[in-house]
Amino acid sequence: MSYNLANTPTSSDGDAINVLGELSAEIGAGLTKQQISVAMKLLRLGVNPSALVAITQELRKEAQYASSAQQATATATATATAQQPPTSTRGFY
Repeated sequence: MSYNLANTPTSSDGDAINVLGELSAEIGAGLTKQQISVAMKLLRLGVNPSALVAITQELRKEAQYASSAQQATATATATATAQQPPTSTRGFY
């Protein structure tokens, strides 16, 4: 959402965010309206569009890697726990 000189959101910005949100969903970009709003603010502040795209892609890769690593750790932990022999108190006098 952009801001006019009084720093209040304009109604046309809300409309643009809604349209861009629908477009994002339609093309499978996966951007939320909040993410689109932040991107619009950054672009209006002069952030280079190509840099914004590159950073967004890198953050998505890192988030996907972190999610995969977390799932792998959970799977390994569950497998190791399932493969442990049962503990017995018998035989210890």
